[in-house]
Amino acid sequence: MSVCRNHTATHLLQAALREVLGDHVHQAGSYQDAEITHFDFTHFSAVTPEELARVQKIVNDKIYESMNVTVKEMPIEEAKKLGAVALFGEKYGKVVRVVNIEGWSTEFCGGTHVKNTAQIGGFKIVSESSVAAGIRRIEAVTGRNLLVRANLQEAMLHTVANTLKANNITSLPIRAEAVMAENKAMSKELEEIKAKVAASKVSSLFDNAEEVSGVKIASAYFTGTTGETPARHVRQHPRQGCQPCGRCSGGQDRR
Repeated sequence: MSVCRNHTATHLLQAALREVLGDHVHQAGSYQDAEITHFDFTHFSAVTPEELARVQKIVNDKIYESMNVTVKEMPIEEAKKLGAVALFGEKYGKVVRVVNIEGWSTEFCGGTHVKNTAQIGGFKIVSESSVAAGIRRIEAVTGRNLLVRANLQEAMLHTVANTLKANNITSLPIRAEAVMAENKAMSKELEEIKAKVAASKVSSLFDNAEEVSGVKIASAYFTGTTGETPARHVRQHPRQGCQPCGRCSGGQDRR
């Protein structure tokens, strides 16, 4: 029954995609098992989140309308008059099998289906991606698999909430923002400490400067800071004529 749900849902999906994106959408591949449905289709760009939301709503609306699904074999010319959608590039005989969902979706198909869209239970898009040039793929779940997925996601949210020490999953967004703000403040404080350490080193390194050809040269390693930090302190040092010159390598700055 799960495969039937996914198969009929895929027919609704194609019709919804054509309604939202345009009639250029054609099936380019399809796969269904008891857990998920994959639908590959022709389209020139990624489907936006807003478009996906519209597609998903349309499919679920058709599920909740409890539309009858009829399967009938008929001459191919009769099927074409009904406006049945054929698989692009597929060759058919004189007699074809047509799956009709109250005229809203009519396709050539040899697969198994539910008798009424209400039996699908529900439809949820889980991903949209590119599989080839001009070919997109939507993965979706139906029926009980929606509940399975919802339970897994809720468990993940509880794990994240515990990690961030949030009271409950509803407070996760606020707690996440607070953690980001704390990290930003700690990073700023750490940079200030590094700058003070660099300033202290700059002040002391001149005491051990060596004179070469009348020029006093002082060198030191600075770790955990950018090259600009010690250089700025050298330029700001009260001794006149101090100029930084050095190189950065492997996270260390030699001045």
